[in-house]
Amino acid sequence: MVKKSISLEASIRPWEDRPGHFGDIWMYWTDDGLGYFEFLKEALDSIEFARSDPNSTWGSVRAAMGHPDPFDLRYVAIGNEDCGKKNYSGLHAVLIHFYFLDQIINYI
Repeated sequence: MVKKSISLEASIRPWEDRPGHFGDIWMYWTDDGLGYFEFLKEALDSIEFARSDPNSTWGSVRAAMGHPDPFDLRYVAIGNEDCGKKNYSGLHAVLIHFYFLDQIINYI
C-alpha cells in the first residue's frame, strides 16, 4: 500500500500551495508541480499537436517545425495508473469521441 503519494486535493491547488510529498515507491521528494490539470493539459495538447489542422494552435507549431500534415496518430495508450475499469471507460469514451482515435490501449 502506498502511504505517501500525490492526492487529488493537493494536485489541484495553485502550484505555490502544493505541499509536495516524499514518494514511498520511488523514494524521492517531489513538489507536485505536475498536478492534475497540468497532466491532462499535457496529454491533450500532445494529441492536438499530432492530429490537428495546421491552422490550429498546436497544428501551427507542428507546421512551423516542418510537418504541416497531421501525424497518423490512431492509438493512445493509457498507463498503469488509470485507477481501474470505471475511470478507463470514461477516459476511453472521451478520447474516442473528441479525437476519433481508432483504439485506446490500456496496459495495467
